[in-house]
Amino acid sequence: MAFEYKIVWTNEAIQNLEDILDYLQTIWSECELDHFKDKLSRQIDLI
Repeated sequence: MAFEYKIVWTNEAIQNLEDILDYLQTIWSECELDHFKDKLSRQIDLI
């Protein structure tokens, strides 16, 4: 039997992620940042 779980993001977690992405945007190219976002999304999907 397969179970489905849902990830619930707190306001603090969302703000932290936004802060991290804002910082990375200052030191990485747009391509690198997009690649990171894609990888992060895939990892969250695996969880």
